[in-house]
Amino acid sequence: MAMRSSSAVLEDAVPVSTVEKAERDASFGYRRELLIAAVLLLTYVLQCAWFVATQSITFDESIHTAVGQDVWRNHRFDAWMETPPLGHLLLGLPIIPDRYQMEIHNPNGWLWVTALRPGPEQFIRGPRLVNIGLGALLGVLVWCAVRNLLSAGAASFALALFAFTPQFIAHFSVVTVDGIGVLTVFVVAFQLVRWRRNPSWGNTLLLGVSFGLAVLAKFYAPPFLALAVLVMLLTRVRREAGEGSSPFRWHPETWSWKPALGAIAVAILVVWSGYFFHVGKARLQSGQITISYGQAQDTIDLGSRTALLSGLDISFPLPASEFFVGIHELWEHNQFGHPSFLLGKVYRTVPPHWYFPVAVALKWPTITLLLALAGVVLVVVSSALRWGSRSEPELAIYGGFGAVALLLAMWARIGIGDRHVLTLYPFLLIFAAACWKWACDIGPSGKRRMALAAMVLLALLNAADVLRYAPGYLSYFNPFVAPERSHELLTDSSLDWGQGLVALRDYQRDHPDRLLHVAYFGSVDPKVYGIQFVPLAPDQHVTGTVVVSATMLSGQYLSDPSSYRWLLQFKPVAILDHCLFVYEVPNGAGG
Repeated sequence: MAMRSSSAVLEDAVPVSTVEKAERDASFGYRRELLIAAVLLLTYVLQCAWFVATQSITFDESIHTAVGQDVWRNHRFDAWMETPPLGHLLLGLPIIPDRYQMEIHNPNGWLWVTALRPGPEQFIRGPRLVNIGLGALLGVLVWCAVRNLLSAGAASFALALFAFTPQFIAHFSVVTVDGIGVLTVFVVAFQLVRWRRNPSWGNTLLLGVSFGLAVLAKFYAPPFLALAVLVMLLTRVRREAGEGSSPFRWHPETWSWKPALGAIAVAILVVWSGYFFHVGKARLQSGQITISYGQAQDTIDLGSRTALLSGLDISFPLPASEFFVGIHELWEHNQFGHPSFLLGKVYRTVPPHWYFPVAVALKWPTITLLLALAGVVLVVVSSALRWGSRSEPELAIYGGFGAVALLLAMWARIGIGDRHVLTLYPFLLIFAAACWKWACDIGPSGKRRMALAAMVLLALLNAADVLRYAPGYLSYFNPFVAPERSHELLTDSSLDWGQGLVALRDYQRDHPDRLLHVAYFGSVDPKVYGIQFVPLAPDQHVTGTVVVSATMLSGQYLSDPSSYRWLLQFKPVAILDHCLFVYEVPNGAGG
């Protein structure tokens, strides 16, 4: 009698209809997951589009668009070198044609745009749309990361929080490089996790490309890359790992040297290509290194730490020489610091180390922060959660990247907005999604349904909270901060970055009989938006309608921070776009 195969026996044991039903259910469940994700991403994109239509060109957008045009039109990288070129290359693409023109003046070293062709809205729309697409890509990657790590439900929960993150809506809708930096760092973490699951040479190549793109996006990338390379070296290939064995190898002779060095080599090539394969010159002489690039050069004093090199005189070609000059300029800027404003006080150079923790507590949605904190606690201490052997080291990797982002913020000496610590936020979403996993595993079905209902309610409350500021998401503060008092806590890009000119134009249209005295913080002349006004100088007291930017009220960049605070004796008659304060100063009160 012939032996039947095990598969034939299984086919007899399980009715075909049952198998087909399971396949249909799985297919329907996957389509439902994709539909939910698509709806949430569309919600995010629509909010970004609303932002773009209502917010004027912000302070740094003028700089980045001008540099982006210069890079493409002249193949130069000697402007705004504190920022690597990836953001300028991507965001400058839509405005390469000659019909896009910007007229710039530099009074007292302060960039001032006096004309834009074909007009401010048309000029900035294309670059902003590019950044919106990058933000949507980040949302997709967060969804994929959480789905692969936890569950489909947790991925939808994380994406629901993402879709109503005011920082992502704002900073992926303006033409700056903060969003690109967040995206590329998360891509490194995401691809590192994929590489651990399948350390093929194809994934190694992709990881090396992600390394290079991260460095081309922001100069703060190297510490993240150091962590990623360390994880690569320590990773035990899955076929080598037996049941219950450690996922990492702790002896250097067994480390994954070839993949790590291969990824680094690819990253170097990507960085060099981002500078169009430029080659400059470097000369080491008398303890100094002089780097020449294009028609310019920069001299770096290496100090007493290089006493052994002080007698050398060496010249050599230096690929991507602008990259090294940019790092030096950023280092000097960070050492010197930057004017900042926190809790009513102006700091001329270096803000306190608690600047960013306070900014995060004030600016980031409270519900997401609490969920992320709860998720971290659950991951660390809960024995009830069934993470699985694969998820635990991957959660540790994402947590490690978040910790690096936090440490970099604590070390930074430039405090001009919570955007500089935004690399932390995607990793917070992953740990917030762990709360959904906890709710699914809580035990009895009744408790589980209640816990999941609570998660849905929290996501809805988070959306309602964020929508209070729509479409002015850049100025968002948590529910515990009254909007009319936010300028007493933080200014600059955390509140007032010059985005209120569209609202001011609408206000003047509705009040055509009023002469506006304006003290505006931004880089675009309000006349570019068709606003007729009289500039209000510091300490100039006038009567009538006065419009003052929140950053001017704080005095963050003024020689006398109190120059406009004489207006605080009056109650504002309007606050435009959360950032422009309108006062009616009666006769005799203007001084």
